[in-house]
Amino acid sequence: RQARPAEPATRRCTAMPTELKLDLQIPNLSARDYFDIVLADGSKCLLEFHANVNNDPNAAITKWADGKRTVSFKMPVNAPAFVKSMIGADSVDVKEEVSIAWHGSSSFELTSTPCLSFPGANKFVTSGTTTVSDAPGGCLVEVTMRATAQLPWPMQGSVEGVMVAEAKGTVTRFLNFARDACENELNNRAAAASGAAGDAGMAAAAATTRNAARLSRTESGEAFHDAVEDEAELEAAGEAAAAATGAGA
Repeated sequence: RQARPAEPATRRCTAMPTELKLDLQIPNLSARDYFDIVLADGSKCLLEFHANVNNDPNAAITKWADGKRTVSFKMPVNAPAFVKSMIGADSVDVKEEVSIAWHGSSSFELTSTPCLSFPGANKFVTSGTTTVSDAPGGCLVEVTMRATAQLPWPMQGSVEGVMVAEAKGTVTRFLNFARDACENELNNRAAAASGAAGDAGMAAAAATTRNAARLSRTESGEAFHDAVEDEAELEAAGEAAAAATGAGA
């Protein structure tokens, strides 16, 4: 009896999403530093990313509340024509629901679920998990993205491949942007610390010079006077000379 041939390896069922993993290590930075620079309330990193890289100056981010927030932005559709024809637009509005869970003070995990706004968007599902943790010499950022297209085979595999490629491009651009933002902040901190140390050093050197001058003049037997005292003495001498002249007249 002839064995039944195996099913094509490219076939995927809708319950098995395509997965993408990326990671990045940033030196001289802790997980807490990464959060403060990139994700904390008041940070402009995400808004600048969407404005400068994603071409959306109108992106909006809510403040963290109970470990959750929403990021709203417009995303360009960089996909083949057959995928754009399904979406029916060159860009789509996205609301990304984000939650955070800290594991002690040295690691946290972000879970994000983008909700796309176009007819039939529920057939295209993506989700992501980002883990940031302290690592030797810095911090490690690990991203896992999952994409599922609820479409008939073989179209499903093709569309999921496009979704993964798009996700890879977006995540890579963001990680590079976040890394640059962190490095710039570290450089600013180092410059500020160096400037403060320089100012303190100059002040200490000036104080040392003044003290050395006082000690030198004292050891040579000279009395130390400031300008106000010298001026007072000159005025007193002038007044005494005038009085003596008057008395002689």
